[in-house]
Amino acid sequence: MHNVIKYFGVLLLLSIVSCDYFNDRLHTLDSFKERRNAYETVVTNIRQYRDNLKCSRLSCELEIEDINIDKKLQSNFSGIRIVSSKPLIIEFNVTESIYTYIWYAETADSVEYIFSDPEVASDELTVKKLDEHWFYMRRDWN
Repeated sequence: MHNVIKYFGVLLLLSIVSCDYFNDRLHTLDSFKERRNAYETVVTNIRQYRDNLKCSRLSCELEIEDINIDKKLQSNFSGIRIVSSKPLIIEFNVTESIYTYIWYAETADSVEYIFSDPEVASDELTVKKLDEHWFYMRRDWN
């Protein structure tokens, strides 16, 4: 009987995690559709800041905290991370999830850069192109 209770406990835990994972995915994709202008504005602000600094591929580390982005605009996201300044690659986290993100990639070769992110092995990454520069990223570390 004790093993049966453990088994159902594990099943319940897995179903809760699975539902959260699915909800994070939907919430992330819906956010991109509903708040596209907020995403674009952040990209524009970061690009202007980078261009004013005259960043080259090797010489410019950008941190989101250094860029003057309106707090109200930032509140659309739980996190924004600049992965690369040249080419510009930005990771937007809408939920507290560690699995689903929206990524902006400035150039076509930026996608290769995405796969070279040291935090993610390429076999753990699902990429869905949403638009010319926009990607839905799903990490699966399980």
